[in-house]
Amino acid sequence: MDQHAERESALHTLGGNLLITAGVVVTVVMALLLAQLDTVQTLLPSLPSPIAQLTAPAATGTPLPSTPLPTTTATAVPPTPTPIPAAQPSPTAVAVLASCGDVPTGWVPYTVQPGDSYFFLSANSGATINEIVQA
Repeated sequence: MDQHAERESALHTLGGNLLITAGVVVTVVMALLLAQLDTVQTLLPSLPSPIAQLTAPAATGTPLPSTPLPTTTATAVPPTPTPIPAAQPSPTAVAVLASCGDVPTGWVPYTVQPGDSYFFLSANSGATINEIVQA
């Protein structure tokens, strides 16, 4: 009976060791996959986000009320020169860059470049990724 108890103890120890080993392997595989996802960001081209957008007012479906036109008789009027009105400039969209406010003393402003990752920005600035996301 003593051999049977030793064999059961060895199987329990082996099962525990296999479970720990499997956990470590899964952790390493997940870390490698996450590292690959970080490099995918640098490979994909980023699209510029619109800063301002003009929208036309929505058309209404209600027809205008019809009114009868007044009838008048034509009278001869001598021709007079009519001044041509000056062309009015049409409004154009102007891009407004987002501003984060005042830069604290000791900080150096940095413009994010295509391909920069949160990890890269965090490593170079000393800020945490959460601080960068909230900024």
